[in-house]
Amino acid sequence: MQKYKSLDFDAAQEIIKAGYAAAAANAAKLLSLSVDEETWQLYLAARRARIRKAQVPQSVAVTGVPSDIAAPITEDLSGLTGKPVDTAKLDQDIGN
Repeated sequence: MQKYKSLDFDAAQEIIKAGYAAAAANAAKLLSLSVDEETWQLYLAARRARIRKAQVPQSVAVTGVPSDIAAPITEDLSGLTGKPVDTAKLDQDIGN
């Protein structure tokens, strides 16, 4: 797998086959790491319980830039206060 680089998208099928072959070659080691379905579901539930919900922003403050730059950004983002943050929309809005 070391012959591949992160941008070798054209080799995806070859990389997938190599991954399956490596997993098969190490099946005994991997089997020792497996758990039964009930244990896996308990783990997933515990992991979900640790996920913190985002707080609802009550205000927006833009710092680290001159006020003539901060003011329009603050104005644009002030409409986001008082409601849960839609991170996908925020990412899209910031990217444009």
